[in-house]
Amino acid sequence: MSRRGAAVTSPGRSDAVAAVASGPSAIAAPSSRSDALAARVRAFFADPVASVDRLGTGHDSSETTLRLLDEIGARTRALGELNRELVPMVDRFAGQSRRQRWWNRFVGEALERDLSFGLLCERLSDAVSRGGEVADGTAATIAALKADRLRIDAEIAALQDDLSLGHAVLDPARAPLRRACGAPEDTWSRLSRRVGNLEAMATALVLTQSQYAVAIDGARAVVDRFTEIRHVLIPLWRQRMGFELFARRTAPDGTVSAGPSPTLPDPRSPA
Repeated sequence: MSRRGAAVTSPGRSDAVAAVASGPSAIAAPSSRSDALAARVRAFFADPVASVDRLGTGHDSSETTLRLLDEIGARTRALGELNRELVPMVDRFAGQSRRQRWWNRFVGEALERDLSFGLLCERLSDAVSRGGEVADGTAATIAALKADRLRIDAEIAALQDDLSLGHAVLDPARAPLRRACGAPEDTWSRLSRRVGNLEAMATALVLTQSQYAVAIDGARAVVDRFTEIRHVLIPLWRQRMGFELFARRTAPDGTVSAGPSPTLPDPRSPA
């Protein structure tokens, strides 16, 4: 009975026992953080005016953010336009397995088709070459965005530390310290405004992380589409067209029937 009463009259004892039972690391980390914050608060009150000026400095990454978002947006648009340019080229000759009769040679239809095919191959090669350069640049920008996300994570953590310091200094419980430190009265209103600005910066950085994720996903989708066109659709298209041209040129009567040929997937899916 006496032991039960002792347990009731010792507030927090069960929590402390649970913390110790879970190991020293369970209480070391919070204690370390609180000790570090307390040390920063003491340093702040040693020179409040300069401390307000230093709070949150070195965290402006807006220029890098804007540059990377503009870069990934421009490259994604450029590669998407190339994808939309390539698909109609491939589609132009696909499915034209019609009979080529002997009189087509005299009216120039076969010659026109051969010339068009040659020009189209040149345009395809040029578009694929340009697309490859844009795709490589897009992949590099994606890597830069992923690296910058790590920097933003560190920046958000640093801002949270500064915000914890600002809130701790402005805590009503430390009002006697604020009066006793001898700082000008507007120091604390300046600190309050600075804390509000840092909160807005932290929120903006979290939104930037979301923008980065959307931009990376969109760019990857466009690069994947270009890769599919370049390494799947175009080789199949060339195989089919080569089959048809070979069959027409080797037919003794100049006639090509619509026989079986390698199947070309529908290239008109969304870019």
